Amino acid sequence: MNTKTILKRLFTITLCSLIIVSTQIDRLNVNASTYVTSFESITGSTGRGAAKISWNNNGNNVYKVYKSTDGSKYETVGVNFEEISRVRVLQIYPHPSAQYQLKTWMESNGYGKGLLSVDSVWWDSFMSNPWAYLTTDGSSTNGNWKYDVIFFGTWDSNNGKEFNTAGMNATISFIRAGRGCIIGHDIICDSDGRGYYHGAGNNFNTNALAPYFGLTSPNRAWANGRGSTSTQVQITKTGLFTTYPWTIGGTGTVLNIPTAHNVGQHVGNGTIWLKFYGSSVDTTSGYGANSNFYLETYNNCAMIMTGHSSGQATADEQKIIANLIFFSVQLHSNSPVTDNSAMDYAAPNVPIINVLSQNDTGVDVDVTAADNGSQYYYKIEEFNKNDTTRPISTAQTSGRVTSGIKGYRYVVNTNANTTVTVNNASTNKNIHIDRTNGVQYLHVAAVDGAGNISGTTHYKILSKDVHAPIISSVGEYTLQINAADDSSNQTNELVSGIKGYCVTNSAVKPAADKFEPSVNLKSLRSGTNYVWAMDNAGNISAPYKTFVHSDLFYEGVEVNRVYYNGTEVNEYMFEGNKIFF
Repeated sequence: MNTKTILKRLFTITLCSLIIVSTQIDRLNVNASTYVTSFESITGSTGRGAAKISWNNNGNNVYKVYKSTDGSKYETVGVNFEEISRVRVLQIYPHPSAQYQLKTWMESNGYGKGLLSVDSVWWDSFMSNPWAYLTTDGSSTNGNWKYDVIFFGTWDSNNGKEFNTAGMNATISFIRAGRGCIIGHDIICDSDGRGYYHGAGNNFNTNALAPYFGLTSPNRAWANGRGSTSTQVQITKTGLFTTYPWTIGGTGTVLNIPTAHNVGQHVGNGTIWLKFYGSSVDTTSGYGANSNFYLETYNNCAMIMTGHSSGQATADEQKIIANLIFFSVQLHSNSPVTDNSAMDYAAPNVPIINVLSQNDTGVDVDVTAADNGSQYYYKIEEFNKNDTTRPISTAQTSGRVTSGIKGYRYVVNTNANTTVTVNNASTNKNIHIDRTNGVQYLHVAAVDGAGNISGTTHYKILSKDVHAPIISSVGEYTLQINAADDSSNQTNELVSGIKGYCVTNSAVKPAADKFEPSVNLKSLRSGTNYVWAMDNAGNISAPYKTFVHSDLFYEGVEVNRVYYNGTEVNEYMFEGNKIFF
């Protein structure tokens, strides 16, 4: 075979390989586009809303679920502890006194809620043969992992213990398989300011671990005498970690820990959940907010600064560690998945006030509002159970989590612009306000199931009608009473409207039951009469004095002239009294 023929065949093989690769890539894209998922907003175990994500399940593979609030930046979704029976944890302890540290906190003290099973192994033993502890048969290839989470630590300076190459490589394999990995105080640090991460004994193997924990180049703060030390930490972000299995607080909540500090670490891609809080926290410009952290996570890995106090842990810290272990379990083997961290964080719309009925004594209103909810985007990645570094297929879904309107809070006072809060108001939906207390304002806000409170709607309640009607005239030709309720103060007082009329032959005010919707002036006797009007609030007008001469009333006859002693008189006046035609 000549050289030209060989080159031609090589070119053909290469071209075929390229075509095969291209076909495989296209097939992967097809799988991604046809992968079926669904999104459902549910109440969740906290009542604050949750997302239920479903997909076509392949029992031979595992899945990772990622959540985003904007469709661009995603974070992994941990397993809901209510959907699993047991989480298996291995503590690699660096000091003999820490052998049963984690087991005591999670099992004996009960902070694992009976769902955590903790084993422990001496640091040196693990580093000498890590696979013997991580897999069922001691093999680095079969992928039958014994644990869901491994926990390194905790002791001050990690008792000088370091990762060797075997331990580091096994740990990276465990992480790449999607299993949870937590490291404690001083395991990855920069105490000498050389700009590389190392362990307590200056072994630089841990520098290779740093990216898996979302740590970027250290800031050399510790070497320059800077750092954050405290016995308190503050929550900077809420989510599944802050609610499962313990609700540890909302953003801004301060928790108590034994004395701890960080050593030059700087968070790049990771998420800071807790930062040091108090007077000893370094806020020096140039070191950045991402250098002050007590706990940060990145995908299925986490670094927590517990350990400086050599085995001590407050109740708050034990809850933090329990939540962190559950949060680190991020491989899903079955569909659906409930994401309880996808809570409703959006306030409802301001309420609409509907007047059901009102009268001169009070107003009855009904309140309605719509819940907005929070939008979430999800990606589901399917993996071979031995390798979670490259997905087999990817799917996406999205939806809005709503917790529903739980109730309404309201305040009634004389202030036109009161803002309703969850602490200053009564709770009801149907509200009655009495008018007899003068001008008042109803202030209403809606509260959803997650505790979010809306803006305030204001409604002015006019005072009781205390001004009597006014009779302006009585029509000479139409015999019409012209009266209206007093509206001179209608911006603050209810104008209840005319209820009825009454005519008397004296100026003594008649009783309210004497008033009728209308009166017939033609039926009145001749002489002086008094016309009265009453409004719906029971206020009676001043009398309107008028004179009626009944002899002038003829059915169907129009009187054009009136003479008295041969002299035509004024058609409106007769002997000084007003008359009607």
